[in-house]
Amino acid sequence: MNNNNNYNNNINNNNFNISLIKVSWIKFNSKGLVENSSIKLNNKAAIYIYQFINDKSKIYVGSTCNLLERIKQHRYSVNNGNKNCPKFYNFVRKHGWDNFRLGILEYINISEFKGKHDLKKVVLDREQYYLDMLNPNLNISKTAGSTLGYKHSEEMRKTMGLQRRGKSINWLKQDLSYIISEETINNFSLSCRHGVIVKVLDKDNNVINRFPTIVSTANFYGLDHNTVSKYIKNGSSFKNLRFIAEFKDVRVWVFNKERRIVGVFSNAQKAAKFCNTNHIALRRYLKSEKLWKDKYYFSCEARLIS
Repeated sequence: MNNNNNYNNNINNNNFNISLIKVSWIKFNSKGLVENSSIKLNNKAAIYIYQFINDKSKIYVGSTCNLLERIKQHRYSVNNGNKNCPKFYNFVRKHGWDNFRLGILEYINISEFKGKHDLKKVVLDREQYYLDMLNPNLNISKTAGSTLGYKHSEEMRKTMGLQRRGKSINWLKQDLSYIISEETINNFSLSCRHGVIVKVLDKDNNVINRFPTIVSTANFYGLDHNTVSKYIKNGSSFKNLRFIAEFKDVRVWVFNKERRIVGVFSNAQKAAKFCNTNHIALRRYLKSEKLWKDKYYFSCEARLIS
C-alpha cells in the first residue's frame, strides 16, 4: 500500500474518540488473501486491528507472536466455521473478507526476549493496552488472552452437554482389569508433562544434561514447554541438541479387600481423589501395602498384592 493509505481514522466507541494515527492498512480479497500490499508480512510479533470498511466503528483487536501465521489462522477459521471468536468470525462470514482491512498497531522486537514466555507476556500486555483504549466491539472478551466474560447461549450449552453425554463413563465401579497401553502412557506423559525424565543429547549422541520434567527443560533453554514436547515427539534438533524422554510409570492400581482390581489411575493425586483422601496419605499406604480404611489396597504395579 502507498502512503496515501496511511491516514487518521476517528473511531467512536462508547462516546470515547480514538484516533488511529499513521496506521498502514492492508486490504483483502473475497477469499481473505492479501491484495497487492507493499507491506511485507512476516513472522513478527505484533498487535493488530481488523476494521469493517463500511462502518469504521466495527473493529477487532488481537495480538500474536507470529503475524503471518495468525492471519492464515483467521482465514482458515472463518472459512471452516471455527467457533473461537464467534462474534468477529460471524461478522466476517456475513460481510466478506473484502469488506475488511487489517492494520498493524505496534510491532514487538522479538530479539529482545530470551524465551517465548517473556515475549508472550509483553505482547498480551500491549494488547490489553489497546483493548482498554479502543474498546473494540467485535471482541468477545476485553481481557487479553482470555475468554473471561463470555457466556455461551442456552442453546450452545445444551449442544455441548449432548456432545459430552456418555463420554465420561464411570468404569471404575466395574470389575475390570483395565491396563493402559504404552502408547497412551507416552502421549499422556508428554501432554501433561508429568512422569517424564528428559535427557539432552549433543550432535554425537552424548548425554550432556538431564532434567526431571519437560517444564524444567524448557526453562533452562528458554523455550516454551510445548516446543520441547514437539522436539521430543518429532525427534528434531534444537541448536544441534536433541531431547529424549524417558517415561516414569506413575500409575496407581487400586484393589478391593478381595484383591480384585477396582481401577487404574494416571497418578497418586487422582487415585486419592477417587478414595476421598489426600495423596500424601495414599503414598504412605503405597509404601506399606497395608489396607486403607478396611476398603482398598494400593500398588504401583499391575499385580495382586500378596
